[in-house]
Amino acid sequence: MAYSAIVMFIIALVLGKEFNFDSSSSYIFSLAYLAIFGLLVAFSGYLTLIGRIGPDKAAYTVVIVPVIAITISVIFEGYEFTTMTLLGMVLLIGGNVFALYKKKSKVQA
Repeated sequence: MAYSAIVMFIIALVLGKEFNFDSSSSYIFSLAYLAIFGLLVAFSGYLTLIGRIGPDKAAYTVVIVPVIAITISVIFEGYEFTTMTLLGMVLLIGGNVFALYKKKSKVQA
């Protein structure tokens, strides 16, 4: 994230963009919320998950994030499903199930 911030800073300088900061309480609280929950809590939770189930299976959780985001948008923002949204969610969940499903190996006698 630091590298990205530095690159964006350089791009803004080259393009001559003005730097400003919104000091309203709603912006500062939302920024603090994202820093605490979006970075610290989520990252430590992900590291715990990696320790418990391994990095290979934990990586599949990233694929399911859009389904969680859409569900939250439906509940709090009134988002209405489209056919493509439903199809995407089915493909995401189906792909995860398919990738995580282990076939029982045949034991040869």
